[in-house]
Amino acid sequence: MAPDSGALSRHGRFSYEVRSTDTDRRDRLHLHALFSMMQEAAARHAEQLGFGAAQFDPQGIAWVLLRVSVRMDVFPSWKEHLAIETWPSAQDKLLGLRDFRFFREDGSQAGAATTSWLVVDAATRRPKRVPVEVDDAAGAGGPSAERSLHFDAPKIDVDPALASATPTLRIACRESDIDRNRHVNNTRYIAWCLDALHAAGLGGDPVTGIDVNYLSELLIGDEADLFVASPARGETLVEGRRGDGAAIFRARILTSP
Repeated sequence: MAPDSGALSRHGRFSYEVRSTDTDRRDRLHLHALFSMMQEAAARHAEQLGFGAAQFDPQGIAWVLLRVSVRMDVFPSWKEHLAIETWPSAQDKLLGLRDFRFFREDGSQAGAATTSWLVVDAATRRPKRVPVEVDDAAGAGGPSAERSLHFDAPKIDVDPALASATPTLRIACRESDIDRNRHVNNTRYIAWCLDALHAAGLGGDPVTGIDVNYLSELLIGDEADLFVASPARGETLVEGRRGDGAAIFRARILTSP
């Protein structure tokens, strides 16, 4: 990965090669691999703007991802290069919003995404006020003209279809799931969602989008049960729960024949 020439200040643009290990059985980019690219682009660009890990680590604070929505027109294939453009689009109270657009080598748009982030104390995990430099980068706080996407990252409410569902998968959190924040990385939830989709016999149609709400962190040694329901054609819900029934995450996966 390297920044494109003429790296932007307010906008960042980063190019990634789609490796064979990033792709599925059809040689298309895995959704969780796209999330990895998004995470890296966001981290690199935040550092360029002065509020990334290099600046936050010494202060004992960190970004935590709360919500994501991705909409895809096409997934790039093995050996293609995917350009990810990203920018801080707004600041909403305690949340920092960051948007993305994805471009193929021919310049056509492959998709887009919007994300909501919270700044937390790295030790206590309690929310902290978004630093002023983030406000400045997002247009001095409040809604910004950069909120140019046609969708947001919504709250996913409890769905009755999941209430009576039985577990489809049980996940044990291992060392390979843990990231630098000492909890399960957000990309692992995406892989688990697709595993659950296929385990439930609903993985035949191509994925066109996903909405995710991260509700509670998982630590090494924790276990999660995944529940799946499909309330409508082209829409599948996945919820991860602890043994006591508390929700860890909720996701809505969109597919198209």
